[in-house]
Amino acid sequence: MRSLLVVALLGSVAYAQEAPPADSPPAEAPAIAPADALPALPPEQPKVEEFDPTKREDQPSDPKPTEASGVAVDEPVTGEAGRTVARIVLFVPRWTFWAIAQPFRGLGWLYEHYSLQDRVKGVLFNYDGTYGVYPVGRYSSDYGFDLGLRFVHYNLAGEHEKMRLRFDFGGEFQQAYGMTLTSGTRFGKKFNVSIDSLYERRPADRFFGIGNANEAKPPPTTPLDPSLADVASNSRFQQNWFHTAVNFEYKPIPTVALRSNNAIALRKFSNAANSDPYDPTQPMSTVDDGIEQRFDTSKLVGYDSGVKNLYFELEAIYDTRRPSSRFQPPVFETTGVYASIHGGRAAGIDGDPTAFWRYGGEVQKLFDLYHGTRVLTLRGMIDAVAGGDGRTDKTISFIDLPRLGGVDWLRGYPDGRFRDKAVTLVTAEYGWDLGNFVSSYLFLDGGRTWSGLEKVDPQSLHYGFGGGIELHTNDSFLMRGQLAFSREGDVFIELALRPAFGRRERAGRY
Repeated sequence: MRSLLVVALLGSVAYAQEAPPADSPPAEAPAIAPADALPALPPEQPKVEEFDPTKREDQPSDPKPTEASGVAVDEPVTGEAGRTVARIVLFVPRWTFWAIAQPFRGLGWLYEHYSLQDRVKGVLFNYDGTYGVYPVGRYSSDYGFDLGLRFVHYNLAGEHEKMRLRFDFGGEFQQAYGMTLTSGTRFGKKFNVSIDSLYERRPADRFFGIGNANEAKPPPTTPLDPSLADVASNSRFQQNWFHTAVNFEYKPIPTVALRSNNAIALRKFSNAANSDPYDPTQPMSTVDDGIEQRFDTSKLVGYDSGVKNLYFELEAIYDTRRPSSRFQPPVFETTGVYASIHGGRAAGIDGDPTAFWRYGGEVQKLFDLYHGTRVLTLRGMIDAVAGGDGRTDKTISFIDLPRLGGVDWLRGYPDGRFRDKAVTLVTAEYGWDLGNFVSSYLFLDGGRTWSGLEKVDPQSLHYGFGGGIELHTNDSFLMRGQLAFSREGDVFIELALRPAFGRRERAGRY
């Protein structure tokens, strides 16, 4: 108790010493330091709003009355009328194309679902896929069915040398045999040599005359002068053709190729076969008259004597065509540019008077319109010969004149419909993906032949249009079905084994 009192007393004394007396003047306020001497205050942090999961950034917090739930709104939708008209106008084409595409889409589904590539390859090829035999078939409403066999070997001597044998019968061929050998990597990856040898017996090739004349209806009663361009007539002729080419290719970089193409061609011509090659019981005269009934063949260069000539050509190619997405098969090209230019010289042998120059070029541009599933392809092509008249002299045979028509060039017209000293062709094609291994396309071709490039008139082109469906695997093109029309009323159905925009094909090559 005594100790507690002592502590309390000491605390009172200490407080009395610190507190000022009651009557003492107030203490002066402490001096305020200058502003520049004070420490800097930290910057004010922005206010962080709490996250509201029910609030969207692209929608105002207070909706307009017309957007409130439960309010009926009768406001016109912008563009709805235009879409309705488009649906009505395109209703029939849309569903017609849909119906035509279903069998091809079904084939694509079966191909993927049942792994037909592996199953078929196991039957037609050996265990490692280096060689095999497989059947092929084509159809054209111009020639009918063509059936054949192919034998391929992809590693003939251990350096990826490739050998390809072909046998064709029917359709445009009475018989055809061919062999192609390529060197693979035997001479390195940048240099390639190929030998292509082919014999074809073609019983019913088409000839309409030289130039761009309209077809005479009814057919003329007297033979026409083929060198005149005032009238055309549908006729057929038979051709026996032996052709061998040795080609060299050098690729300094993957997108550039330099080629040297060297060929010998031996041809014999005669009137069309005495019977329809598609129906031996039907006389040819009731289908299409032979060329000797429609034209004065004595004025057709090369017809009576045949053709024996050599052809040497140099070609430069720039090619960046490729898929635009890694999810697409390499064979489905959707972007890039293709450009080529060529020049060559033909000379006759064994008394053949052939002597002319050939030159031209082609440009293709692919536009990827939507992630590789929509592609627009534009193409322009020129092919021409020079060095002779091509109509009356003997230096350019009728078979060597550039031509248009058929399944690839100026689609919608029969094969060989137009031929002359020069041809020009432009193409616009729109393609889209229908699913795995299946795609479709619509096209418009415009082209014409000319007696000289100085006479080109874009307003006088012939036009063909149509569409088709393509089948392909991850690694290769399979086939395309095509329906083509011309402005003159021609209609053609084709099943082709090569794409319309090939890498090596060219109108009237060799």
